[in-house]
Amino acid sequence: MYAVVDIETTGSRFGEDRITEVAIYQTDGESIQGEWSSLVQPGVAIPTYITALTGIDDHMLVDAPSFADIAADIEAWTADRILVAHNAAFDYGFLRREFERCGLLFQRKRLCTVKVSRKIFPGLPSYSLGRLCKRLGIPLTDRHRAFGDAQATALLLNMLVDNDRRGVIGRSLKHGSGERNLPPNLTRARFLSVPERTGVYYLYNERGQLLYIGKARNMRARLTQHFGAAERNAREARLRHLVHDVDYAETGSELIALLLESAEIKKHRPPFNAAQKQWQPNFGLVRYSDQQGYERLGVVKLHRRRPCIQTFPDLLSARRCLERMVAAHGLCPQLSGLQKSIRAQSGCHDHRAGLCQGACAGRETRKAYNQKVQEALRALNAETAHCLILGRGRHADERSVVAVENGHYLGYGYYDPSMVEEHPEALRDVVSSKGDNPDVQRILSSWLRGVGHHERILPLPPNAAQGIDTDPEPLHDSSGTFGFPMDA
Repeated sequence: MYAVVDIETTGSRFGEDRITEVAIYQTDGESIQGEWSSLVQPGVAIPTYITALTGIDDHMLVDAPSFADIAADIEAWTADRILVAHNAAFDYGFLRREFERCGLLFQRKRLCTVKVSRKIFPGLPSYSLGRLCKRLGIPLTDRHRAFGDAQATALLLNMLVDNDRRGVIGRSLKHGSGERNLPPNLTRARFLSVPERTGVYYLYNERGQLLYIGKARNMRARLTQHFGAAERNAREARLRHLVHDVDYAETGSELIALLLESAEIKKHRPPFNAAQKQWQPNFGLVRYSDQQGYERLGVVKLHRRRPCIQTFPDLLSARRCLERMVAAHGLCPQLSGLQKSIRAQSGCHDHRAGLCQGACAGRETRKAYNQKVQEALRALNAETAHCLILGRGRHADERSVVAVENGHYLGYGYYDPSMVEEHPEALRDVVSSKGDNPDVQRILSSWLRGVGHHERILPLPPNAAQGIDTDPEPLHDSSGTFGFPMDA
């Protein structure tokens, strides 16, 4: 027994838009047995484009019942029946959300006539309700009104039941079937073409425009999670409704999947990846010698012609790294640009507190202080500022490599370990150059300091000529406390 449902709404957003009309047709798969419909007072204004589409306006709903007033009727008309709709995820999701607002739970088995039509009547140019009805000779009146669309869907369902020679409907209703969560316009074959492997996946709309880019260790499983979340999340529901196609790129390495995802999002700017579109210029850690011969460290805005020891996604990250180096190696915060000089020969605050040995006041020798700076930089380099990250390839006979040098991301590549010797010079040759940016820096920093991944770190000897700036431009924030001391 089936309850064929259609609703009209103020829009497509689960969390914000509301139902304005509900219609239910009961059928046993052969003939219609009963019908019920009602307008619904949504409690919000009807957008003009919705009125143009459906003909429903605010005036028509002045005396209409609220959803709470008709919830019991909907419960009774759908009880012990399979809920059927054309794009069932949309109608079912809105109904569940309205019941939740009333403090009630609404759960039904459901069947989507879009998905079932694709299997029982394959190869049609369109599976929209209007074009299906025209193609199959089903009468459709009062288009975009709930009672007209629900009646046509009920007649379509009866035709589908009559032509289901391969048990498509029964399989679709099987409990736990992941297929019922697929986007109505994405074929099962296309979904199954996505492998259960690590990589980056791409979701497209009906015009081939990119909607979303994501990464996963198991791409097919991640897509299943996406589509299954549509009933609980308005954003996922909108995405599922728009998806018509999917593509993917295997990476083997989860790290490369993260890097590729970030680069592709910035290149294509998909509308459902808005959170990762924007980024600000990097900051860098530099070293230079002052007029007294003391080695100094500092944070500057990244510049193409200024080599840096290490780059950071933002000023705060760079400053915190420098603060750790100062604390761990007994460096002077004033000579590191973390404190501003108050008066000559007085030294920094830490020196007066007994925490700094006085390089800022000339009380610590240049040789002793510069040795501490060198030790701090060696320790920083030991934190994989210069390395090759060797990981899994896209198949069993392949390996991947990600290159980082002087804190900069150089790129990644793939190689056959039986053909390429695993030493730095050979592996550098297989690396394809990629762009560095703050998101990449965050990804690499998090990955290199993380645990549980399968990559192997191959250290690289740092180039001593890089990372030295003999005439840095000072960097100040609005308070004037960041950057290099100007009285050196």
